Formats: sequence, structure tokens, C-alpha cells
Amino acid sequence: MVILDYIIDISDVVDSFDRTDSEYTKKGRYHGIPVDHFRLSYYPHRLDSFTAILKEVFGEDTHHEVYGDFKALEEEEDPAFYIHFIQKKGE
Repeated sequence: MVILDYIIDISDVVDSFDRTDSEYTKKGRYHGIPVDHFRLSYYPHRLDSFTAILKEVFGEDTHHEVYGDFKALEEEEDPAFYIHFIQKKGE
């Protein structure tokens, strides 16, 4: 398990709005205490073992694509992270 704690300087964000803010974003800033920290927890997996888990859960014949750093794996030699795309089977 990897746990990363972040502290963010929000001094220039508090009470600053512009016309591009969505109503949802404005509501979040109006109704709550500004958060200046967050924790990211994740468990790193190896590509092959995680692919095996996905195939076990979704089935061997499920359409599965893997991207590295938002690119096709052939385009990225050593990606920092992977994105798995699983397409739900037709019923």
C-alpha cells in the first residue's frame, strides 16, 4: 500500500470565481470548508497480475485494452501508469 499526503496552497482559490465555474463547482465552494490537504492511497499492481485479476472477474473473452500514460502501449516504452479499458459484454 502506498499512501501520499498532499498539502495544497489554496489562498488564491478561496472566494475566487469566474464565469467558467459550473454551478456544481460554485456550490461546493459556497457550502463547505475549503480543503487544503488530501490523502491518496493506492495499491500498486504489476501489469500481468492485474490483467489476470480483470480477466478472472470479467471473463477471458471480455474486450480489454491497456493504455500507458494515455497512449497505446506500442507508443509508450516505459509508462508511469496504466489505464485498463474493459468493455461490458453484450447481453
